Amino acid sequence: MMRNAKPLLAWAEAQADKKIVSRILLQMLPHLQSLGLQLTADEIEALDELLLPEPTYLLLKQTAEALIAAENPESICRV
Repeated sequence: MMRNAKPLLAWAEAQADKKIVSRILLQMLPHLQSLGLQLTADEIEALDELLLPEPTYLLLKQTAEALIAAENPESICRV
């Protein structure tokens, strides 16, 4: 199953700063490269949707939550 990661990344930006997507991508880089994906925050922003396999989406969500919790412990992801 594929899931659209754009709402998750939009949530992350709303909870932190604009550079959070770049920090998430940096943490996810080895996994994304293993899938043959090389994306920048600007490329993601230009996309209408970012479809990822369910396990990758869940890893992205976990990474985003961990990075944001370090900055904003009261944020809870509802995406």
